Amino acid sequence: MLIMRYKKFIPQQYPQIYKLLDEIRSKKPENYKALKKLLVKYPKDKHYLFSKSDLIKAFRYLKKMRKINEKETIPSILIENPVRSMSGVNVVSVLTRPNLCPGQCIFCPNDILMPKSYIRSEPSCRRALNCRFDPYDQVTIRMKALTSTGHPADKIELLILGGTWNSYSENYRVWFVRELFRALNEFSQQHNYDEQVSFNIAPEIVDIEVYKKLNYNEILKSELYQKNQHNIMIDDGEGNYSQLGNQQIINETSVHRCVGLAVETRPDLIKFKQLRNFRKLGVTKVQIGVQTLRPSIRKINKINISLEDIKYSFKILRLTGFKILAHVMFNLYTASPEDDYSSYKEIFNSGHYKPDELKIYPAVVTENTELNDLYQKGLHQIYKPEQLLELLAKCFEITPSYCRLPRVIRDIPSTEIIAGNKISNLREVVEEKMFRENRICSDIRAREIKNLEIKSAKYSVIKYNTEVSDEYFLQYTNSENKIIALLRLTLALRDTGVYSTMIDYFPELENSAIIREIHVYGRSLKINHRNKNSPQHSGFGKALIDKTMNIAGKFNFKKLAVISSVGTREYYRKVGFYDGELYQFKNIHYENRK
Repeated sequence: MLIMRYKKFIPQQYPQIYKLLDEIRSKKPENYKALKKLLVKYPKDKHYLFSKSDLIKAFRYLKKMRKINEKETIPSILIENPVRSMSGVNVVSVLTRPNLCPGQCIFCPNDILMPKSYIRSEPSCRRALNCRFDPYDQVTIRMKALTSTGHPADKIELLILGGTWNSYSENYRVWFVRELFRALNEFSQQHNYDEQVSFNIAPEIVDIEVYKKLNYNEILKSELYQKNQHNIMIDDGEGNYSQLGNQQIINETSVHRCVGLAVETRPDLIKFKQLRNFRKLGVTKVQIGVQTLRPSIRKINKINISLEDIKYSFKILRLTGFKILAHVMFNLYTASPEDDYSSYKEIFNSGHYKPDELKIYPAVVTENTELNDLYQKGLHQIYKPEQLLELLAKCFEITPSYCRLPRVIRDIPSTEIIAGNKISNLREVVEEKMFRENRICSDIRAREIKNLEIKSAKYSVIKYNTEVSDEYFLQYTNSENKIIALLRLTLALRDTGVYSTMIDYFPELENSAIIREIHVYGRSLKINHRNKNSPQHSGFGKALIDKTMNIAGKFNFKKLAVISSVGTREYYRKVGFYDGELYQFKNIHYENRK
């Protein structure tokens, strides 16, 4: 377990902090310059001013003592990086331990202290390594960081990173997820956890000469690595489904609830049997690597997954209700901007794909990769900055408004990049270019309402088709097309062979329309709390469900299923859903079928 210590700041020892808070709450400073005037007026002592985290602790103490209304939120000026909460939830990313990888992609980093494709200097990777990949500690540290900077942490989306989730043993997967839920259930803001561990890594594992002659998998199999791996990772615990189920039940009504659980894996390892296991764990979203649809580029970059496997994975993920987040890469070996653009366009034009979210990763050259070998020989050409910016702008323009682009770069520090994009705020740079040129990006992230006041709400539906379904994207937007709330509804084509196979594995889904996502945007609020300036908890989700019942009923579906997260089960019960084996359901009545 991670070493913990207590911070010494105690609000009660500083009476002036309460006067300071009163002025902040009444005057509502809009920027740090205005806030600093108040901080100087009420200093902590002769040498120091109060920090934002000090003020947040004092605010929470006053709420606990009932001197501040329970429903009053922390002043926004005190919240660090408030945009984190503007999507309605907060994200906690955790990494699985290093593991054998079935892939041979030439662009993947080969850091032997990380799961394949990750680098130890990435922020989430540093945190994972410090925790020796303990899932419980990773969640605890991240939760502490969120709460200490003023973010509500009761609605958490857990992202499990680490490459190929299915390549880990079932015991490890069950244990890992159980520990995630246990960490959420046991987290307390009163325990001021603080990270205080060093990189306790055996020197025998790093920079040893023999490793330069071995690939990633050979190193992990080596006797020396096996002997010393306990220095960088904790031992696996027992993967018990009963214990996992107990933690999930606790989390249904916990203070800190899991409202989304995502894993990443290879498309060729996605089968119906594995998806049943995903649902037992509570998974709601799956990240898969597409990279490019051009066969020749896939082959020369050693992406040994067939396009047929990718198409099949999209089909069965969609039919079973999972949200699909695909990854694409630009500037792979031998690719051109024209290749990347045509591949990107096909992802949304072809009924085989059409992801709900898409991460765009311009390929970068890092050490210990085949791509670096090619680059050093002058065989791999990097796109010029203006080429990359124009390519991204063109792709942003054609991204459908039902899709969200959560990332445009990998979080790899520029010091690790030998060649390729080093602009850390690449999306912002592209959007500025588009603004100057009067070009529009309409993806979900660009349209999120964030902290804007809602004066009106317009309902609309975007319909699109895939090989196995009719898709309905329901949304409420304001007058400027900023998105307030959305719902993704899948109506399966019930006369296909893959649908029949799906029913064999998921019999409870027969004749069920499926809600794959409901999301209300705006600043994240605590469960059961309301704020007149936020869409959260204002009835938009319930209104979208009612409209969905009518759409599904017109096509003679008998039930409405929802792929609920563990932490949202209570909400769905309140709006009329009942528990099934792996999903929750609401019967569609005759009046909805007219």
